[in-house]
Amino acid sequence: MRIYTVVFMVLLLVVSGLFSTPVRSQDQLFVRGDVNADGKVDQDDVDMYAAYFNQQGFVTCHVASDLNDDGISYSMADYEYLVNFVAGDGPAPPLPYPDCGPDPTDPNSGMSCCSDGSCCGQYTGGYTGNTDCSTDGERTLNDLTVLIDRVYVSHDELCCEANGNVDGSTDGEITLGDITVLIDYVYISHAETAACQ
Repeated sequence: MRIYTVVFMVLLLVVSGLFSTPVRSQDQLFVRGDVNADGKVDQDDVDMYAAYFNQQGFVTCHVASDLNDDGISYSMADYEYLVNFVAGDGPAPPLPYPDCGPDPTDPNSGMSCCSDGSCCGQYTGGYTGNTDCSTDGERTLNDLTVLIDRVYVSHDELCCEANGNVDGSTDGEITLGDITVLIDYVYISHAETAACQ
């Protein structure tokens, strides 16, 4: 009987994910260009951005990747802006830079990346699953909806991609396995999700 309940819950979550709009946190603070969320804009950010473009990694702070503030993240223009700035051949990024703050041109642009150098586990004591980046750190149906949206519907980047690696896979890929672990945490065993890597 319990397996039928679990299967029903999964189907309910998939359907709710298809017909609902995920709610994202409204407390977005970041440093533009600090894509690895370590508190500074430097060569490490260039390297992380390059790895992302070569499909060999992910960007920790999604909203910080819009270097030229044109509303388009992960573009070659943003990457070139970052490279030129770090090399000393280009202008500083627009606000919020050099201090952490909200995006003055799009206050609902992403998530908070200013805490202790990493967005993953920022409000959950170092554990994954807070895919809506809520500042209360609760992992709920909304986090499942955001994760389902990421995997099956819009494929949009999470506010913090690392929070989506709920099963702790070493490749960091966000898949059905992550959804399954989060369902287990929220509705079944409440066993803690994977620690941030």
